Amino acid sequence: MPGVRAKSILADRGELLCQHHRNVQKLTLIRNGIRMQFCVAGQFRSFQMACHRHNIHRVSVETCLGGRMDTYFAGFDIIYAGEKPADISGMVKYKKKRIPAGFVRSEDILPSGTDALIRTLNGDIPVTVSGDTYIMLGVSGDIYPISREKFENTYEVISGTFELSTSYAPTAKDERTGQIHSLLEHAQTCICKSDTFIHAKPIEKAVKVFPLWDDERYLLGKKGDFLAVRPDDLSDIYVIEKNIFGRLYEAAF
Repeated sequence: MPGVRAKSILADRGELLCQHHRNVQKLTLIRNGIRMQFCVAGQFRSFQMACHRHNIHRVSVETCLGGRMDTYFAGFDIIYAGEKPADISGMVKYKKKRIPAGFVRSEDILPSGTDALIRTLNGDIPVTVSGDTYIMLGVSGDIYPISREKFENTYEVISGTFELSTSYAPTAKDERTGQIHSLLEHAQTCICKSDTFIHAKPIEKAVKVFPLWDDERYLLGKKGDFLAVRPDDLSDIYVIEKNIFGRLYEAAF
């Protein structure tokens, strides 16, 4: 890529990309798939001036940004769902309440094989339309893909129209044509089976979870939220916000 050069900082600190744009040097650090961008004209020069005031000399870009990055990553944990099974030894078993939810078969919206973007509260999720891809519509507006197998193991279809009261309209966008389709127009109603359980525990330290359905975007779990995992797939790790956890789950006895 013109104007970009890659430089190694340290093995445990990731990669530094330097890009000149309009005479301003922008630095991007990449570590564990997460990018942090800095502007040399601002943050780094301010850092250098502070060092000179305290008689600290020969401060390098690596020292400046490496320290900033270490401080940043110390503030949260990172989990990549699917890399390894979750340790459930410190988790509690919860039963999912039988509250109606919505779902859409992706093939009811677009032809099989179509690449689409599903609009959610946490950003767009890329999916490829297939008979195996369903889209769940949670009662609190949470939207996420689910495999047909997991859907059929967890939910049963019931009659009735699914209604969702949110500040946004969930949609699916055809990436090739740009055409947008409403999910609610195709939504059906389902309810979880009586024997649906999860393992979960309160989050003590902020965590970023890259779920199975999207390895490029993370779910942010704040202190008080819950880290959860499906008992039938211990690699399926995700975050449930504390304000909806009590509505959807109860302790299993």
